[in-house]
Amino acid sequence: RLRMHGSTGVDLAYTAAGVLGGAVVFGHHPWDNAAGVALVRAAGGIATDFTGAPWRIGSGSVVAAAPGVHDEILDILESVTDSRLEGEQQP
Repeated sequence: RLRMHGSTGVDLAYTAAGVLGGAVVFGHHPWDNAAGVALVRAAGGIATDFTGAPWRIGSGSVVAAAPGVHDEILDILESVTDSRLEGEQQP
């Protein structure tokens, strides 16, 4: 299930607190993501970009989740991206 709470900070804070299993943040500014990423990491979660590389201040997007959920979210994002690209290549 996908929910958006209207605030990147809230989504990442809820992820850090275990209220949400994970958060996917598309293309926000670093100041929208940085504090939430710090909370997720301090709580033992993982925060990366969409490629799975550790999130850094220059990353545009964030995938944040508990360790047992993070890879599943990346797999879903990859499959959605792959199928969307395949669909665009068809005449």
